[in-house]
Amino acid sequence: RGQPDLQALPRSNTATACLRQLVVIDRLRSIEPPKVSRVTMSEPIGIWLMPLYAIASWYGIFTQGNTGKYFFPVALVGWLWAGVNIYRTNRLDLGIVTFFFVLVASLCERKYGFTRGVKLALSVSSIMVALNYSLVVVFWKQIQKDLVKSKSQLWMNIFWGYCACMVAFWVCAAAKNHTRGENEYSVV
Repeated sequence: RGQPDLQALPRSNTATACLRQLVVIDRLRSIEPPKVSRVTMSEPIGIWLMPLYAIASWYGIFTQGNTGKYFFPVALVGWLWAGVNIYRTNRLDLGIVTFFFVLVASLCERKYGFTRGVKLALSVSSIMVALNYSLVVVFWKQIQKDLVKSKSQLWMNIFWGYCACMVAFWVCAAAKNHTRGENEYSVV
């Protein structure tokens, strides 16, 4: 759209002065302010939380792997994190679904004991979480193109490493759960 040249406008009367100010205001309105994303503002916390969550998860499997007590707290944190992601980005995070299944299975273990059904539910739901994390690894090139607009290279490197680490964790959790002995089954 053509805008009048401020220098070409006569300076003699009040109407012209008002017109000059309207032109300046119109030009200021056309300038877009810098976009500050809620996601960008949280970047530093993610840089710390992703590795801490991964370390805590691995610590749980190494210290409580034979009992499966780590399933509930690790899944609860993942489920809450997915909920926060949904709230902040208005986009679906599949973790809200996959972690929910782990939570239900681990609650069933607490209520009914370690039965064959619970063993199967924990193993299958763990694989579901691993598959969810693996989507990031598999589709990294496409995801990276979207993230580069709002995230630093450091954040993206940590995110990819975190997702790869958590794929390995949940596969190991499923395998470790599967090898928990039948002599540990509860009689219901």
